[in-house]
Amino acid sequence: MDAGAGGPRVDWRPLITFVAAALVLTAQKYLGDPSIFQAMIPHPAGAGLAGGIHAIGQPGPAAAGALSWLTAPHWIVLVNITYWDATQVIGFLVVPAVIVWMRRERLREYGMRAEGFLHHAWIYAFLAGLVIPVVWLASGTRGFSAYYPIYRLAGRSWFDFGFWECVYAVQFVAVEFFFRGFLVLGLEERLGSAAIAAAVVPYCMIHFGKPPAEVCAAILAGIVLGTLAIKTRSILAGVLIHVTVAISMDVSALIRTTGLPKV
Repeated sequence: MDAGAGGPRVDWRPLITFVAAALVLTAQKYLGDPSIFQAMIPHPAGAGLAGGIHAIGQPGPAAAGALSWLTAPHWIVLVNITYWDATQVIGFLVVPAVIVWMRRERLREYGMRAEGFLHHAWIYAFLAGLVIPVVWLASGTRGFSAYYPIYRLAGRSWFDFGFWECVYAVQFVAVEFFFRGFLVLGLEERLGSAAIAAAVVPYCMIHFGKPPAEVCAAILAGIVLGTLAIKTRSILAGVLIHVTVAISMDVSALIRTTGLPKV
């Protein structure tokens, strides 16, 4: 609350921002899992979902009609990750963008711009050079190769690999806009640098279920990326770092296990 001439008043910006963030994260938890999407679509009894995003769900009744292609063995996992990506984009990008529009503000004020990043591109290069060797070393552990690539059929073909990496990259744009744009830059005026800490907590929590080392690293990453967002007024550095690390993780895991795609 702010103390004005008429007494304490509610500061609506942090309240709306935090309530919206809580609702988005709740929706992601209970509606973003592909198993929910699969429950709404009939698919053949033999079309299991093993090899897709971890813990996608179980097959349902027999498929029929025009929807059968959605659950064909070759396409079913790609359909699932497309659904997952769509929920990420809607929750982490579309919803906060609508709130920004309702505030009569511009998305560039929330980091959707390249200016500012170009003057600090060396920071991105430094961080990428620092993280990639660590990723390669971590890829030799059993827990790493058991989890990555998240899309377990990424090594099936270059189409699968490319499709997955594109979907993953789009998701990172949404994630960075939500955590570093909507939360950090959107709350900086009210909270100052504490906005970084406020965004780190939910950012760490969305990593629950991943290898413990990565969950812990998300805390440090949230602080670094939040600081970069405030420094550059852009989320581009965070997006590029995320995409670079994600691709290096998938490539490293494939090289150490099944190998890169052959076709």
